[in-house]
Amino acid sequence: CSEDGRTVSVTATHSATASASATCTSGAWTVSLDLTALDQDTFTVSANLSDAAGNAATPATRNFDKDTLPPNAATSLGWSETTPFNSLHVVSAWTKSNSGDAAVQKAQYYIDSSCTTADGPNADIGSATAQVYAVQTPGDGTYTYKITTIDAAGNETVSACSSAMTIDTTAPVAPTNLAYQWGSLS
Repeated sequence: CSEDGRTVSVTATHSATASASATCTSGAWTVSLDLTALDQDTFTVSANLSDAAGNAATPATRNFDKDTLPPNAATSLGWSETTPFNSLHVVSAWTKSNSGDAAVQKAQYYIDSSCTTADGPNADIGSATAQVYAVQTPGDGTYTYKITTIDAAGNETVSACSSAMTIDTTAPVAPTNLAYQWGSLS
């Protein structure tokens, strides 16, 4: 602003209007707008100033996007293999969020059947179109996971817990104390 002591009028418009004013001080001004009444979409902000003689400046305008809604969650979380499985290598599989602005997916794996005890940090799986992720489990046990979907504005949604995968790589103990009786083996 070029007129110290003058009022800068700021207005945001789309489905509703939000406005505020500030005083130009040392060529600068700051204002906070309450945008809660505006719909989720692109809105226009304009700032205007007039000098003491009543000459109006050409308003400065800029468009902004309002996106405070989280994306839809990923669904159908499961495993490519059947549980129980006899390898530490398994593949998690799910249906990606159907939100058009879903930008990033992250997987959090758990070492229990209810998505309670996290096993390491989130695996950043980006925005891959294939909704599968190969996992090496640390050992025998039960594993689950959740998918966090993050949209372009940084809003995020965490999915429900996946079905459980039981890993069992330990062979059973062979029977012992074999005995033979005439006509039967026990």
